[in-house]
Amino acid sequence: MPPYKQALESARGADLLLCMVDAARDHLLLNGFTDEQIRVVKPGVDTEIFRPRRDGADRPQIVFTSPLAENKGIDRVLEALQIVRRSVPEATLVVAGQGPLRPLVEKAAADPSNGVSLAGQLDAHGVADLLASSAVFCTAPRPTWKWSEQLGLAYLEAQATGLPVVTTRCGTNDEAVHAPNLLVDDDAEALADGLLRFLQDTALRTSVGAHNRARMLAEHDLATQCARMGDAFADVERS
Repeated sequence: MPPYKQALESARGADLLLCMVDAARDHLLLNGFTDEQIRVVKPGVDTEIFRPRRDGADRPQIVFTSPLAENKGIDRVLEALQIVRRSVPEATLVVAGQGPLRPLVEKAAADPSNGVSLAGQLDAHGVADLLASSAVFCTAPRPTWKWSEQLGLAYLEAQATGLPVVTTRCGTNDEAVHAPNLLVDDDAEALADGLLRFLQDTALRTSVGAHNRARMLAEHDLATQCARMGDAFADVERS
């Protein structure tokens, strides 16, 4: 598209192209930029705010913290929950966010038999508390004609809190969600199968949560990533 081509050409003389995902670096290389111009520094998450706490997380509570829009897949998650509840009747879903599909969530939450509750818009501490009280994080992004998932800060926050993640494959969200977390097809049954895997196996859930927390500390801690960004600028200045 013309605006994109114009931006691409205007960037060719840049000393530094700072990428937030590896896929962006690959895209720039394919478009003729040099490796010397490019640095990848992935987003950081505050691992002091988002940290594991034992606030009743043994109950089978699924959490969704994303915009309530079609491209984030809250409709698919609601479908998956009803499948999950056939095997785990006590499973619940707490939804945090705002967006055009809020009426869909409100309708589901109005019937207690659905196991859905709406937390609305929360600040960082509110999201952290909600994550800490949950067992599994789930979203279901799907691409549109002009958008696909890039990394997904919500994934990092959930993993820093020690939650396993079940989500759909979309764009480059595999850069945020690594095995043994689950990337599945855009299908309610597939999501439900992934959720049941963690909800029905406490040891697996605990192990994956600990793995996620360790990776966030090593690769996405906010202070560390800020320092890496500073290093990227300093490296370019030296060269």
